[in-house]
Amino acid sequence: MEHLQDELYKQIKEEKGTVTVYLEPVKNLFSKI
Repeated sequence: MEHLQDELYKQIKEEKGTVTVYLEPVKNLFSKI
């Protein structure tokens, strides 16, 4: 059970990392306006 949570957590972390990568340029764009 714990192993499953580990995998899930890793997946969520990776997804959040991807989202951050996509949002960074957007945030930079807005900060320039």
